[in-house]
Amino acid sequence: MPAEGRENPLLKKGIFDAFFKKKSLTKNICTDPVFDDAAIEAILNASDGTARVISKLCNASLVIGHSQSAGRITSDIVIQAINDITLG
Repeated sequence: MPAEGRENPLLKKGIFDAFFKKKSLTKNICTDPVFDDAAIEAILNASDGTARVISKLCNASLVIGHSQSAGRITSDIVIQAINDITLG
């Protein structure tokens, strides 16, 4: 958790968006966003900006989304991933 009064740079949505845009473009996966805005917000809120937790939630969300043949990761999928991780 960041020191009192200091903003955690991982919480800045622009950095989060840039990370996923770069990752998807460099891997030639797709050009459309994989996570919708509400899903990104849910991940940021649940992770408190901790990179390891962000990665874990993203991976779990992608697995769930794939199993549901989802075209995009939504906040409902992220919430299911959060529940799976915290209850599992």
